[in-house]
Amino acid sequence: MRRSIIRSIVTGIAIAGVTATAFTCGNSASAAGRGITLTAVDSANCTATFTLTNYTNSSYFQPDWWFEQEANDTWINAGASDTGLPVTAPWRYTSGVPWPIARWVGNPALHSELAAGVTHWGSGVPYNSAAQPDGFVSTTTVNLKTVENPAPPAASASGTQTIYFRVKTGPQTADRLPNPVKLVVTGCKSKPHGNGSLDWGSSSGSLGGM
Repeated sequence: MRRSIIRSIVTGIAIAGVTATAFTCGNSASAAGRGITLTAVDSANCTATFTLTNYTNSSYFQPDWWFEQEANDTWINAGASDTGLPVTAPWRYTSGVPWPIARWVGNPALHSELAAGVTHWGSGVPYNSAAQPDGFVSTTTVNLKTVENPAPPAASASGTQTIYFRVKTGPQTADRLPNPVKLVVTGCKSKPHGNGSLDWGSSSGSLGGM
């Protein structure tokens, strides 16, 4: 039986019963029950729900994501030889990762997790791509209206935001999912504000935090 940890940074949202399309990373695990998989769905009201399934014995696979307007091909495709490449927020360098990373998924950040009794890779324990044959599922919902550093860009005229996500960290290159996957999130339409309207992301300053 799969075990799940559900951590939501959005209160009051009913995830069950939501009809949405899952965008699965195109280069996910090469065989069932091995590596990791990552999906994201539009959960309405400008939220996206990410689900990471870990079949390995490592907790170091960790997805990041960005708005379409924050994309930069150089930063997205940077390798270890590009360490120190100038970047702007939300792109930054983080300890132990030799290339730019965008926004982590949630706070605390979504990452591959281990079931009770599974010995973690490292300190003499070899990496095992199929240490958890049933997979360990971790889920986080992100509110795109309240992210910061920087605040979200303005939504489209139809009230959508387009984001991209991937997994470029982890101990085994073959089990990472580095190719960005697109997700269109709905429900981000402007809300009335005084005599006019205010697009999510069009104001300055903090909108709250992920």
